[in-house]
Amino acid sequence: MPHVLTLCAQPGALTPALTLRVRAALGDLGAEPGPPEWLAEAEACDLPFRDLAPDQATAIARQALGDAPADAIAQDAAGRRKRLLLADMDSTIITSETLDEIAAYAGLKRKIAAITKRSMNGELDFATALRERVAMLKGLDIAALAATWAKTEMTPGAAELIALVDARL
Repeated sequence: MPHVLTLCAQPGALTPALTLRVRAALGDLGAEPGPPEWLAEAEACDLPFRDLAPDQATAIARQALGDAPADAIAQDAAGRRKRLLLADMDSTIITSETLDEIAAYAGLKRKIAAITKRSMNGELDFATALRERVAMLKGLDIAALAATWAKTEMTPGAAELIALVDARL
């Protein structure tokens, strides 16, 4: 199939019935939809299709989804598979700011967190803020890293994202 329509929703919201409604809407516009390929049960699936432009498929899918807490995006199937995931780590993949948490072991959490905040607010450029914070941690025992990692929590959905990308590579 030359195109794929990806449907994603809040956990549990993407029902088979909703997916079939979108699939039928594609067919009603003259597309030839394939069977859904579930990426995450009741959360995300791909619907391959042909004979319809991706922007038209996206529009009709969003219309078919109605008020459901879901979204859709269509794209060419060719070249879609990616081989690399780049993501910000702190406060994206994990729930904390790593340097701030490591700084707690040096008794510098407030001071380093203040520099982090200034950098995030655009008051300091990232490179300067990073150098300043890391320099303050010079000589800190490696045990601080291990203890920080042991307390680090992943953001909800991050583990699933990583597993999905890993399964697709």
